[in-house]
Amino acid sequence: MTKVLADASGQVRLEDLSEPVEVCTRDGRTLGVFCPTAGPAKPSPYSIEELERRRKERTGKTLDEIREDLKKQGINL
Repeated sequence: MTKVLADASGQVRLEDLSEPVEVCTRDGRTLGVFCPTAGPAKPSPYSIEELERRRKERTGKTLDEIREDLKKQGINL
């Protein structure tokens, strides 16, 4: 596991981490382990305009249509 040293005020830079790190003092005492919930944010491959277009685009079936299709397959909810 990677070790990260806290500065004199106890602050640690934890941004852009993708795996757990052990946070230690300068004298090597372990303060704790930090486990990030996710890796660094990745930029979207879509432009703002494309995301907006997709948000407005209505496709698929309504819940009633899905229920009707399931009934035809013998599945009753």
